Amino acid sequence: MAPESWVALGMVFTGLGIVVGGSAGVVLPAGHRLGALLALIAGFGVGVSVLAFGTVVKGYEPSLFLFFVAGLLGFFAVCVGVWLVVRSSRRT
Repeated sequence: MAPESWVALGMVFTGLGIVVGGSAGVVLPAGHRLGALLALIAGFGVGVSVLAFGTVVKGYEPSLFLFFVAGLLGFFAVCVGVWLVVRSSRRT
């Protein structure tokens, strides 16, 4: 796979995370919509942390595969956050 393809896949997962968080914000009841935004912020934080940590480990030069890993882990963080918000909104 070409190195540029890893960046494209990372951007795909980043976009999917935004779609999941935005869709959850639309579907959730009014009192729980802020949780979807917080899930998006958590996903962003995970992605940026992975990029920052990866650049330090790789000698301050991020690889293109690292963008994919950051996007994928950020997507998973958003999915977990949205799952927790949906689960807590069903309890009340």
